[in-house]
Amino acid sequence: MAYPARKSRTDSRGFYEALSRGELAPVYWLSGENAHERGEALKKITEAVNPGDFNRDVFYGDRDGASAIVQAACAAPVFAERRLVVVRRADALNSDGCEALAEYLQNPADTTCLVLIAEGVSESVMRKGRAGLLALSKAASAAGTACEFSFPTEQSAHMWIADFAMKQGLSVPFDAARAMTECAGTDLQVLENEILKLAAWKSGSKSREVTAAEVLDSMGFERDLNPFALSDALSSRNGPMAVRIVGKLLAEGGEPAALLAMVSKYAGRLIKARRMINAGMAQSQIAAEMGVSPFYVRRLENESRLYPDERALLNALRKILEADAAIKTSSGDAAIHLKSAVLALTGTGTRL
Repeated sequence: MAYPARKSRTDSRGFYEALSRGELAPVYWLSGENAHERGEALKKITEAVNPGDFNRDVFYGDRDGASAIVQAACAAPVFAERRLVVVRRADALNSDGCEALAEYLQNPADTTCLVLIAEGVSESVMRKGRAGLLALSKAASAAGTACEFSFPTEQSAHMWIADFAMKQGLSVPFDAARAMTECAGTDLQVLENEILKLAAWKSGSKSREVTAAEVLDSMGFERDLNPFALSDALSSRNGPMAVRIVGKLLAEGGEPAALLAMVSKYAGRLIKARRMINAGMAQSQIAAEMGVSPFYVRRLENESRLYPDERALLNALRKILEADAAIKTSSGDAAIHLKSAVLALTGTGTRL
């Protein structure tokens, strides 16, 4: 059975819409850091192909040769319309393997759906030194569909948390969802595990609403010493409290670079929000541009007014970048650089 003529590089929304219309491609290139979405995409492809019990092969780019992959892709299906050939860790294929698969993709089999999963690799990374892999991704895009799955924005993650939690019989209001993303990021696989843990934790509780405090307890943080509390201390420009939280997090094994990234992210958002507000953009426009909720935009607007002008924010950002360079080059005490950056952003200004 021939495939519909569909050759493209698309986003996750376009990918799912095409499958819902029955548009199955002969090859898929699934890449990006979002392992949860890559897994969901593979599930949808498998459902669409319906390979049965005898027509599915799984290979690994760091273990199996391209000749075996091509041979499986060229084999005829048994008691089914199509075969499904999955190559995990396709980003580990050597240059010869990439070339062999790219050659196969010049004329892929009509009865096989080949799925190449490049785990955590983006096109920008491939451009910096993986010419063979980049050529393979382009060949896959030309022959079928390529889709990069990145982590969602915080606003999208909050919506996903609310939806997935509801399916588990839980209600997660905004402050609890924000606490979850502040502490765990926006990796949906991690968030799914946290929600399932909360569902088990609250299984005997009459209340099905999850509070921010319960999120922190479930994740093993003290209520006043956690990444969520650090964010609140920064937003209120409470330098001493922020430094105390940083010290505690470092003592419990927190990575200086990761904590500094949180500080830098917040400073960058303040600057970006302030510039767009000064340019006269509406809150809804700013929210869409930044990938956050309108509520959070209002909060950023209020917090940015705690600084006399944009120059004060830019000076703080400069200190943060200096601290980042020092930590990455192991120049001096990472904890001191981190705390100095925190004090610069909160306006305390004292050097440690």
